[in-house]
Amino acid sequence: MPVAALMLVLGAAVFHASWNYAAKGARGGLGFAAATVACSVLLFLPLTVALLILLRDELAPAMLGLMIVSGVFHTLYFHVLTEGYRRGDLSVVYPLSRGTGPIFTIVGAVTLLDERPEPLALTGVALIIAGVIFISLPRDVDAHRAWPSIGFALATGACIATYSLWDKNAVDDVPPVLYGLGIDVARMFVLAPVLLASATVRSDALDAWTAHRRATLIVGALTPAAYLLVLVAFTLAPVSYVAPAREVSILFGAALGLGVLGEGFAMQRMSGAAAIVAGLVALSLA
Repeated sequence: MPVAALMLVLGAAVFHASWNYAAKGARGGLGFAAATVACSVLLFLPLTVALLILLRDELAPAMLGLMIVSGVFHTLYFHVLTEGYRRGDLSVVYPLSRGTGPIFTIVGAVTLLDERPEPLALTGVALIIAGVIFISLPRDVDAHRAWPSIGFALATGACIATYSLWDKNAVDDVPPVLYGLGIDVARMFVLAPVLLASATVRSDALDAWTAHRRATLIVGALTPAAYLLVLVAFTLAPVSYVAPAREVSILFGAALGLGVLGEGFAMQRMSGAAAIVAGLVALSLA
């Protein structure tokens, strides 16, 4: 994996962990998603307009379709993820969704994109996935209570794989920065009918703008920043390398949880972090 792609993935991981930390105290659901997307679109509107002017000769109608489809996938991802959180623990849903996403992505990359990861890269992928699961799973899990949330976590992983494969293919034809900004605009249009049809979603969106205004601004800024780095990394390395390497965000999330929030299971989570670092090294050498 090229060093430049690795650096982009590491930067995205820092943004992603910060995104989760900022959003932790905010009310979830599609209303919160709508508020953060609207904020993101407003924050990056000048850059979007500038890119449209600079790249106007390179734009094609098909590019808009690619962005809209990706926006639908990303909206569905957020929906199933938050539904999983409603039914289960963060420490169960998050590692399963982030850990299974790369597995589905690699299967898709091999079968659909004809990528052939090297053995060292596959070893790194296995270490990262094992570390992600080990770093976050609790010691005791009520399996009966966890089953519904596990189903949503697996659905989230499938969404991650779907939009990763779609976006990897799309950035071959669309400039990554413009594509990433376009995804947020597409998500806004996808969520608009939901906002109009549901009073609950509108209430959640209003709550995000008021009670959690600062978190909304931070999330709105960090969400596209993180994924823009990933989209650029897609142009430099195979998706079967980039997708699992993104899971190093769990390492930064664990550091925030242990150092800032005072969460437990320090030895368990540090062991998982060590597996993630080892996997990242293997990917960088592949």
